[in-house]
Amino acid sequence: MSKLELLESMARHPDAPVFPSVAIKILDLASQANYDAGQLRSLIESEPVLASRVLKIINSPFFGLSSPIVAIGRAIQLLGARPLRSLVLGYVLASLQREKRQNRFVQEYWASSITGGVIARELSIRLGRPEPEDDFAAALMRDIGMLFLDRVHGSAYLSLREHSGERWWSEQIQQEETTLEVHHAEASGFYLEKLHLSPAMVEAVRLHHAPPEEVFDQSQLNDAEGVAIVQAATQATIALLSKDPDRLKQMIEQFKRTFGFSSVECDEFLEIVQTKVETMAEELGSPISDLCFHQVSRRATDALAEIAIQSSVESERTELKANQSREEAIRWRRTAYRLRRQTTRDPLTGVFNRSHFEEMLVTEFKRAQRRASAIGLLFLDVDQFKRINDTHGHAFGDRVLQAISRRLRQSTRPSDLVARYGGDEFCVIVVDIPSDGMESLANRLLEDLRQLTVSHGRASTNVAVSIGAVCCLPKRNEMTFERFLVASDEAMYAAKTQGKNQVHFASLLSPEDKATMEGIQARLFSRFLEHQGVASRQTLAQASRESSGNAFFMGRLARRLGWIGPRRLRRILFEQRKTHEMFGEAAHRLGYLSLPQVYSLLAIQQESPEEMIDFLVSEGVLETIRGRQWVVEYYRFLKSGSLPPEPAQQAPRSA
Repeated sequence: MSKLELLESMARHPDAPVFPSVAIKILDLASQANYDAGQLRSLIESEPVLASRVLKIINSPFFGLSSPIVAIGRAIQLLGARPLRSLVLGYVLASLQREKRQNRFVQEYWASSITGGVIARELSIRLGRPEPEDDFAAALMRDIGMLFLDRVHGSAYLSLREHSGERWWSEQIQQEETTLEVHHAEASGFYLEKLHLSPAMVEAVRLHHAPPEEVFDQSQLNDAEGVAIVQAATQATIALLSKDPDRLKQMIEQFKRTFGFSSVECDEFLEIVQTKVETMAEELGSPISDLCFHQVSRRATDALAEIAIQSSVESERTELKANQSREEAIRWRRTAYRLRRQTTRDPLTGVFNRSHFEEMLVTEFKRAQRRASAIGLLFLDVDQFKRINDTHGHAFGDRVLQAISRRLRQSTRPSDLVARYGGDEFCVIVVDIPSDGMESLANRLLEDLRQLTVSHGRASTNVAVSIGAVCCLPKRNEMTFERFLVASDEAMYAAKTQGKNQVHFASLLSPEDKATMEGIQARLFSRFLEHQGVASRQTLAQASRESSGNAFFMGRLARRLGWIGPRRLRRILFEQRKTHEMFGEAAHRLGYLSLPQVYSLLAIQQESPEEMIDFLVSEGVLETIRGRQWVVEYYRFLKSGSLPPEPAQQAPRSA
């Protein structure tokens, strides 16, 4: 049997992935040079969920449009058909992976697909290619053959991956070819051909695992540069997901050699990709947990200088060369830091600028939504600032803004984000704020600013500001980050209306929200250790800040604690897809988890016990063995379902 016959036979398998008929019509129409815009709009609008997803992504930071688009027809008019085709592919791909069981392969496959797609698109934009969305679509769909083989061969494909172990990422093509007579790149190309995508895109997908010398020696390629982009996106994604320093080094060297990147540009590129991967995955309804990409790319950028040092030390074996390499790494870090400041900081005040603030507000809002943690926002406006400029001049007004920025940075926590929103307006994002802490924080900031006097030469003035403060517990289908920002702005204007130089606090927390927050707070690992007298509140707060939170899905945590089995987990995930509820909401409504159990799972997601113990051990507060014992006792406490006892009446012990 030929490979084509084998693929045709596999396509007829009842478990083979199938695109919805509407999606196929949209893809076919959008691929035509002279498409009917009205027909394309009607097709997309016939699927309300798809249309909603497409508009959300178009208006997200992923596309970076200056003004929002509220209709599919307007999106087609401004962007053309190709971006919409890419978004439809992404939406259907996300739907396909959500239908499958949520095992490690499915999660890695989805993370690899969306990451590769974003990398290819950003490379294409950097190179000035005419259709970056084609490169995005090709890289996004390059591994659909893996889903194809997994669906058709089931346990055989699972055994193949498990047998390969850590070698899977590097040897998958050879293993598939040997065992199944066809590899996933061929299956992907076959599948995309059936979807009527362009020959150049199909070609790039079929060759995305080919060695560079094999690709560039072929003179009959439809689009050699497109092949190179999808191949580079593939290798970069493998390096990021494998966390292998050698692969990271190879990826960086390839980007320098093929695309002319410098080390600093690699760093900037990864930061952009990281943000857009999280945005795209979240808006498509299948968010990638922090460990899938967010932390990997952060470690990758930090590893660049270390790789340079290690390679120099190993090649030269001399202290002089090692010192030179370290000095180069320091210079590189300084350059990267300077460039990051130029793109994210306000040049006058040194705090973050509006564009970075808006990106971080989206990120923090969605993170709070996933973790069921509260988020606060302060909106500050300087009172009588025009009078200050008119009386003392604009140079003095600039000094006032600089002084306010310094005081805001001094009076807020390191985890809070201070930004200049525009003119004489400032915003502060406050994360993980207690239900009763936002108003007191705003009042404290007001008092700190009231005590601020700005003087220069003979000119002197006191500072007065009006502060709007809001706090909410983000939930799906209710509060959005746009409404949250508007609420803070309205609170600031209320403070102005009521007489200026004061705080107007608007709590967006319902009694149910407050009960949820109190339930989670009572079960945090830091609270548990404080009750046991392990360390001071200040030390535990620092340990909590050092913890990035637990990246496990709640379903996995619930199974780990023995609270639900696989059948109930599948039922909860099925209900989530229907109702768009959070995991805890669906599990509690079905009667599978009690509210205390839901609070416990959210507490573990907010604070990773293992990471906090690592910090306390590194600070000399605990010994390793005793730290592990505290983690075991904490999980035992959660499973018992009882609230912690009163805090121990003794000095914090160090071991």
